[in-house]
Amino acid sequence: MSFSVTYRRHVCKFFFINNMSNWHFSCLPHCNEAWIQETGPLTQEESQALDAFAGIVRQYGYGEKCWESPSQQLLLRSRR
Repeated sequence: MSFSVTYRRHVCKFFFINNMSNWHFSCLPHCNEAWIQETGPLTQEESQALDAFAGIVRQYGYGEKCWESPSQQLLLRSRR
């Protein structure tokens, strides 16, 4: 049996931004530290963008109220 692993660019970008924003206890600070060591300190613009992202995710989270379409929300409600 063999497996093929595919990394999608937009998924990798989302993981990176989500983790760098450090909005949740599950974020991996050692990854952030390694990135900063490799590339240098974040600019003010980058820090502000990450803070804005963190605020959005803290407010809306990743549950039903987040990014599902209205039809997906109806489907989820009907399963309760």
